[in-house]
Amino acid sequence: MKKQKNNLDAAINALKNEIVPPCPPQETIDTTLQKLMEAESGTIKSKITITERIKAMKSFTKLAAAAMIIIAVLLPITFLDKSVTPAYALEQTIEATRALRYLHTKYFHGERDDVAKECWLEFDESGRTKNLRINWSDWFAGGKVVVWNENETKIWNQKENLLTIFSDEVYTSRVHKMKEGDDPKLIVEQLYEQEAKGLVKIEIDESGNKEEPIVVTATYLPDSPKYGDRKVLFVDRGTNLTTRMELYVLKQGEYTYYGVIEYFDYNVPIDEQMFSLADEVPADATRIDTRTHDLGLAQGELADKEIAAKVIREFLEALIAEDYATAGQLWGGLAAAEVHKRWGKLKVVRIVSIGEPGLAKPSKVFPKMQTVPYTIEIEKDGKTAQQQLKWLLVRPVLGRRDRWVIH
Repeated sequence: MKKQKNNLDAAINALKNEIVPPCPPQETIDTTLQKLMEAESGTIKSKITITERIKAMKSFTKLAAAAMIIIAVLLPITFLDKSVTPAYALEQTIEATRALRYLHTKYFHGERDDVAKECWLEFDESGRTKNLRINWSDWFAGGKVVVWNENETKIWNQKENLLTIFSDEVYTSRVHKMKEGDDPKLIVEQLYEQEAKGLVKIEIDESGNKEEPIVVTATYLPDSPKYGDRKVLFVDRGTNLTTRMELYVLKQGEYTYYGVIEYFDYNVPIDEQMFSLADEVPADATRIDTRTHDLGLAQGELADKEIAAKVIREFLEALIAEDYATAGQLWGGLAAAEVHKRWGKLKVVRIVSIGEPGLAKPSKVFPKMQTVPYTIEIEKDGKTAQQQLKWLLVRPVLGRRDRWVIH
């Protein structure tokens, strides 16, 4: 647009500086034109000289030349002003989410149609997580409810009727990391930065139907640590906000769908009670605050494998002694009645062996977690029998990583 304006200024200056010579006064042009018309029609009433004819024709030529210059400059300006609308760009969604304070999301795993994880988020002015609540489905993550407030975490295990409270830096770091995967503001900002670095390919599809969302397909390229992943974002045309994000993974040369996150209630204030479990956890639930309660066993100078094996041995010895309170303390604080319900029918009479512990499947929250195999002898219907190839997981206590419990 600036270039077009400069061209127009140049055209006007050219006229002023007589690059296109100035035209004669309008009165002179009109008189000459009248004479030409009379001469051509044969009704001339006054003589017109050849000189006058030539001057008139030159004047018209000058006018036409000046007009064509101005039209050539103005035509593109008119077209740009009235015909071209700006296309969607990721920056518009970044701007739309700049002041994001509240968000409600649902995650659906590719295998099922019901919600796997439902999440409520509150952010502070800098965009960091202030409050978070996650309701995990029973089939996806055991039906637990997690509430995180400014580094204090509460996990309500509804199946075991157990509320665990702790403050743990590793878990807090994991909360912020999980938020990155759900936060549409961070996701779009990261895609914008990664595209500039050549790590992701962005394709934008704007349908001619204004009722349909804008579709943004982000495919991670081979140089990206996320190569093999693809995100498909659906952006509302009116608000430029992401309404859903489909997730795909590359398998055998094809991108396979494995889940979708849906976004609701942008900046709709969330009731403070949503980030509190005070009115939800039953009065008879076992409450364990690891900041003040000594769960499990202290590691001391023992290696990770040694403390893991010791936890399993003392747990099995407690079952043999039918000391379900001690067994519960080694089982993450589970109430004695719950331990009896789960293990009471299994009458353990002897520990045959405790196998060599090994590092469990990598966990970002419990990177030291150990798998401990064991063999026990049980009594059933008056007869004894060995149960072999059994194993349990043992890990540090959340908020007290110098102590270990059964996972």
